[in-house]
Amino acid sequence: MRPEWYGDNKDLVKWTVILRTAVESSISNILWVAYYSESTYRQIKIDNQSYELPQELKDVFKNPTTLTKITTFDNWEIKIQPVFDRFNNKDRLGYHNKIIAIIERANQPYILFLDPDTGIQPKKPDGRHITNNEIETLWDKISTGSVMIIYQHRPQRAKGKEWIITKKEQLAGILGLDRKHISIGESEIAKDVILFIVKKHD
Repeated sequence: MRPEWYGDNKDLVKWTVILRTAVESSISNILWVAYYSESTYRQIKIDNQSYELPQELKDVFKNPTTLTKITTFDNWEIKIQPVFDRFNNKDRLGYHNKIIAIIERANQPYILFLDPDTGIQPKKPDGRHITNNEIETLWDKISTGSVMIIYQHRPQRAKGKEWIITKKEQLAGILGLDRKHISIGESEIAKDVILFIVKKHD
């Protein structure tokens, strides 16, 4: 996740799905794995004079830490725990080991929200994706009763909604589940985004 992308319609969809899932699943704790990376903002110009974007405005419009101020939703207590450690594609193992350590300290069910830039890996993953192996490892670590939610952006050149079926089948294969056990959150206000929702049972 890059701060420059934060705060658009995709985030409205993401977090409405997550908060609604928390209420429906009677889960209060949300572990948000942000895959954070820094943004470089372009300057603005007024009569060819360049100016940097003021930090005061970035703090208002592009500061994802403001989400932690949400403590209740639909009369349900909520606690959002973000992981804003900088994601380094060259040290993916180290990054995910930190996530596993947090998971292993949890003593009650939680929502594990995986928020890579574009979602589950294609054939050739890069820093924008979460890999099949990483999903499988994290799924094995989360506790019974917990929920995994994964952000997925429409792949480039994908048409219609076939990409949703393809990615859902990919995720089902990773988790060893029938795809009927994987729910999808989506909205017309951000048609190129879905969220996969999977609850872990015994």
